[in-house]
Amino acid sequence: MHINQSNLELRSVPSGTAVFSRVTYPAGTVIFEVTGDIVYKSDLQSVPVAKADNYIQIGKDFYLGLSGQVDDYVNHSCNPNCYVRIVGARAFFTTLYQINAGDEITYDYSTTCNETREEWSWPCRCGLFTCRKIISGFQYLDEKRKEEYRKQNIIPDYLK
Repeated sequence: MHINQSNLELRSVPSGTAVFSRVTYPAGTVIFEVTGDIVYKSDLQSVPVAKADNYIQIGKDFYLGLSGQVDDYVNHSCNPNCYVRIVGARAFFTTLYQINAGDEITYDYSTTCNETREEWSWPCRCGLFTCRKIISGFQYLDEKRKEEYRKQNIIPDYLK
C-alpha cells in the first residue's frame, strides 16, 4: 500500500507542518502505510533528536523511521482522529471516525509508545481544552483514557 499523495496535503500550522485530508474518509479506513525503515531502539541514540521524535514505535524495541513522505508529518492530538494499526512490522494510519476534507490527520503518540518519561517525553501543542500538556508512554495516560483506547481496540499488543 502506498500513500495516495493526491488525497493528502502538507500545510504550515503554528507548531510546524501538518497533514490534511483533501477527501472524506469513512471511519475504519486505512489512509496510508508508514514506509520508513525499521530502526531498533538501541540505534535511536545515533539519530538526531529532532528526527527521532518523528519515528513511530511499532514494537517493544523497534520503530519505523522517516520515509520522506507525508507520514513524517502526522501530528499528535490528545483527541485524535486516527490510530496506528500495527501488523507485524508494518504500520497503517486508520481513521477512528469520519474525517472530512480539510481536516488535519492526527493520532495520539502515546498509543504506540512504551517509553518512560526519562527516555522520551514531548510538550503537547494540540491546544485542546483536554490537552495533557506532556506526551510520553502509554503507561502515563489516565486510566479512563487507557480504557477508552482499549475498547476502541487501537492499542498494539506490546502495550497490552
